[in-house]
Amino acid sequence: MKIPRFLQVVACCLGLSAAGLGHASVLTYQFGEILSPESVDPAVANVSFATLTVDTETWTFRLSADDLSGFGSGAFVGALAIGGDFSHVDVVNTTPGGGIQNVSYHPGGGPGGVFDFRFDLTGPRQDRLTDGEWVEWTVQGLYGLDYLALHVRGIDTIAFGGSSSAWYGAPSPIPLPASVWLLGSALVGFAAMRRRQLAKGV
Repeated sequence: MKIPRFLQVVACCLGLSAAGLGHASVLTYQFGEILSPESVDPAVANVSFATLTVDTETWTFRLSADDLSGFGSGAFVGALAIGGDFSHVDVVNTTPGGGIQNVSYHPGGGPGGVFDFRFDLTGPRQDRLTDGEWVEWTVQGLYGLDYLALHVRGIDTIAFGGSSSAWYGAPSPIPLPASVWLLGSALVGFAAMRRRQLAKGV
C-alpha cells in the first residue's frame, strides 16, 4: 500500500521531534524578581523588564532591555552575573543592537557572593544597554547555567529607597527543543500543501 506523501512528512517530523525532546538547545529567561536591595516598593519587586535567550549548542546569548521605564529615565542594564559549569570563559564575538559595543568576562560579581562570574556590558567606554536595545555575544568555555542575575544601574526613582542600582533574578526557563520548531514548520507546510491539493481537486 502506498502511503500518501503528506503522511510520510508528518511521520518523519513526529519522529524527529520525539528524538529531540530530551535535548533543549534554546533557553529563555525573563528577568523581574528582585534579589537586592530587599527593601523596595512592592510595585517594583516583581516586574518583567528584560529577556535573555541562550543557545546552549553555540553558547550564544541575546539580551534585550524590554521595558526599563519603571527604573527612571537614566536606567540601563550593566551586567549579567552567572553561576554555572565552566572552565575559562572567553567572549569570542559581540553583535551590538544598541549602545553596547563589547561584552567582557570578569570573575565574581552578583548579589550575595554566590555567583561565579559576570558579563560586563559597560566596559571602559561606559557603554549602556538602555530601553529597547539588545546585545548578542558568543562565548567559549561554558558548559552549563545554574542561576543568573541582571544588574540594573542608573535608577532614579524613590521606589528603591535611594539605591541607584538593583539585582534581579529570573525563574528557571522552560527549555524548548529545536525539533519542536521543525515540527511546527512542517505542519504549516503540510497545511499549505493540502490547500493546494484541494484547490486542484486532488
